[in-house]
Amino acid sequence: MHTEVMELARAKLVASRAIDSSYDTFPRVARMAVLDVQLSLDYEPRREKVQIEEAGLVESHMRIAYSIPNDREYLRSGYPSEPLLAEAAARQLWKWRTQDPFVVVNTLTTILDTGLLDRGELGELMQSTTVLKCSYRGSPRKPL
Repeated sequence: MHTEVMELARAKLVASRAIDSSYDTFPRVARMAVLDVQLSLDYEPRREKVQIEEAGLVESHMRIAYSIPNDREYLRSGYPSEPLLAEAAARQLWKWRTQDPFVVVNTLTTILDTGLLDRGELGELMQSTTVLKCSYRGSPRKPL
């Protein structure tokens, strides 16, 4: 039962039932969703492209819309601190890291190149990435 629930959470997070497929078969937004749960990414809120991407994450990748103003020009959203979702993201990322150990760096580079992330938060992002990498080094086995 636990395995089925975890696989369902992983499938919902990446919006695909093929959770064990190669990471490069997943769209950028699915890879971004997994990293977002793990790293709490800060998006550049003033860009229209970001608003569209963020709405897509809410629509298909388990991101929660916390508030939408009356003018509906933007939304405030994020991933809840839900242990099941965090574990699902960790397992998905572990699966992808077995295929390519640089999946985190490559995905973050792609996201930064598109201008979706707030570059002013780059220091915090690097710190979070370092902590994530250290946690994988300390525990090289598959997440529980």
